[in-house]
Amino acid sequence: MSSNKVEFSRAVELRDQGKPQDALAILHVLSQKPDATAAVFGVMGSLLWETESADSAIPSFQRATALSPHSEVASLGLFHTLFESGRTDDAFDEMRRFLKFAESEEYQSILDGLSSDQSRGGPG
Repeated sequence: MSSNKVEFSRAVELRDQGKPQDALAILHVLSQKPDATAAVFGVMGSLLWETESADSAIPSFQRATALSPHSEVASLGLFHTLFESGRTDDAFDEMRRFLKFAESEEYQSILDGLSSDQSRGGPG
């Protein structure tokens, strides 16, 4: 197993042990390497979202979706952090981008919820 994979596994282990800052330290180093993977950025985005803010997680999820544009998990991470940060137009742009080539139960659920809100006179 490559040292990057070992380090990534260690970061995930630290995250699972409730040590997000230790995990982030490893992920930050891995993210600087030319062969950094979408998984590195996805886990880093999740941890930043959890420990700091949605705003701080956006760049990690953007990088994850750039590296793995067909990843539903990366796309949803980006959508939710953009939405939570008040960047709703960007969030829905990401949703549309992803739905051009794949289906998503979660995105469909979001759209169904919005349709339901609008039909009841809710936000929208």
